[in-house]
Amino acid sequence: MKIERLDQALCVWEEAMWLCAIKQRASRAKNKREIGKEKDSSLWPPLEGPLMHHKGFRRHLLEMGSIDDFDFERFQLEPKAGWVDGIQNSAFFASQLAAWTHASRRVYHIDNDLKALLGATSLEGLHLSDIHFPFEAFGVSLDDPIEGENGLKYDFVLFAPVRTVIQGVVRKFVAIRIYSTNLEQERLIPREAIDKMVARGRAEEAEALLRRKASRIKQPDLDTMSILADTSDMALTELIGLAVKPQTAQAYRIVFGLMLYLKMLADARTHVSDWQGAEGRSRPLLSPDKRAITDEAQVCYVSSVRKLGAEERQALNYFASGKVSGHEMPYHFREGHWRRPPGKGDDPTWPKTVLVQPTVVRKDRKPDDAIAGGSLVCVK
Repeated sequence: MKIERLDQALCVWEEAMWLCAIKQRASRAKNKREIGKEKDSSLWPPLEGPLMHHKGFRRHLLEMGSIDDFDFERFQLEPKAGWVDGIQNSAFFASQLAAWTHASRRVYHIDNDLKALLGATSLEGLHLSDIHFPFEAFGVSLDDPIEGENGLKYDFVLFAPVRTVIQGVVRKFVAIRIYSTNLEQERLIPREAIDKMVARGRAEEAEALLRRKASRIKQPDLDTMSILADTSDMALTELIGLAVKPQTAQAYRIVFGLMLYLKMLADARTHVSDWQGAEGRSRPLLSPDKRAITDEAQVCYVSSVRKLGAEERQALNYFASGKVSGHEMPYHFREGHWRRPPGKGDDPTWPKTVLVQPTVVRKDRKPDDAIAGGSLVCVK
């Protein structure tokens, strides 16, 4: 169970807001010294909103009566082109976490076989309107991480809408956020000496000390993908095609596929546990706060109706990660898909609730140490 990723991610977000404020204060001080005028740097967010109020966000989460009480002015960070790489990922995090906190506090934990099957199952012919979401926001925890770029692995997915104010009206958009296993080993930057320098008006010295203590921004360990468009009738393959990175595309396939899988099992009442408290978790390294936001989370354990062998699971994960191998081999991979139940195939209004599972064909022809090839839709 990787639900502590949300606690860790909140700590990373708080630190990122603090770091940006230090950088911007130092920029103002340098400009005042050199040109006689305080001027913000375009590389960092302005000194307003969450940069000034991030310390109050945890209390705000506890005091909110509903998601409608979210304070955009104090806690929303809207992304801007030109910011330092890594800070963009901080945008919208607060509203997404608030949505999870007040819409459900629910997490689905799926086993390794189901993760492999869903990742290798096509969503061709399905639209977002075909998916029933039991909650506005929820998490998906993975024992077997999604393999991403640069060696990063992701074991927790947050499906939560992005909320933003457009011309005075709150708009809501489909969004997903995935969390890296690297968060497990992160440590917070010591702040006491830096904060004392800032309080004494020595912002440039504080920023220099910050650079010595922090060689990088932690935020790139998170990967987020938001769809800022009207997606109600969008084809799922088109929506997933907007994902820039293959790990994000795979996470979308797992989330949407899980919703269809739960609908398929709705009457069977097997392979799906009742909701229960998240017990037996260690305190995350990045979350010393005893009011951890996930303490009251509810977890549902979901398992695969089909047990896979280690070799088959490896082949499915290999395909789902966007890799191609062995096209010339006589044995091959067959992608899974969803179809309508028997007798309803000609009815376009009937939902697709039957899973045709992915599989490796002609294993008897498999050469030693080979991995099955198969069709692949390239995401650019």
